[in-house]
Amino acid sequence: MKDVFPVELLRPSIIKIIKDHYPKLLEKEFVNFKDLDEAVLTHDGLSLNDVWSSKSCLYIGLPVLGYPKVAKSLGKMILGDLSNAIYQKYSSYNSDSLDSLEPCAVYIDELSAVIYDGFIEILNKCRGVKMELNFAFQSPSDIEKISTSLLKQITENTSNWFIFKQRNEESASYFSKSIGTLEGKKQTTRIENGETLISPNNLMRF
Repeated sequence: MKDVFPVELLRPSIIKIIKDHYPKLLEKEFVNFKDLDEAVLTHDGLSLNDVWSSKSCLYIGLPVLGYPKVAKSLGKMILGDLSNAIYQKYSSYNSDSLDSLEPCAVYIDELSAVIYDGFIEILNKCRGVKMELNFAFQSPSDIEKISTSLLKQITENTSNWFIFKQRNEESASYFSKSIGTLEGKKQTTRIENGETLISPNNLMRF
């Protein structure tokens, strides 16, 4: 089977992560990494910080169904590169030059497939460098299976929610409690033959 992607386009830092932490994933049925030690970064290799700085648009599709272990591991690496891009912006800009920083929008679908505990650091810090982070997941339980505290952190650190139909009572209750409720009063009157009727409760006040 041919390489899923050209190994020469991998950044050395990513190659090191793969070699050190994901040796079981380097199987020939997934990716042929026989030349991993000789791989070098070419002029076509870009980090997310490079994409951001060049005002480019990048789409990354991960085959979670076809290669779940590899796709999820690569997804975490991509989030790590995103975290590094945020760090690079903080390192390159100060409060005086922040206005010249180009804004960036990131969209992540099926967040639960790639999320890890360090994601909250991305979420907390991205606003300071004009990064707009948008993500979607099916239900709270998708994030809760990773970490209950991570679910709470995500809901507490996101500004705008778009909630669609919730079929599970627990999910609906979770969102409704998170949003909160407002007390209100509704006053009605009864009219008969053009005259307003006084309720017995109101008569007792006279």
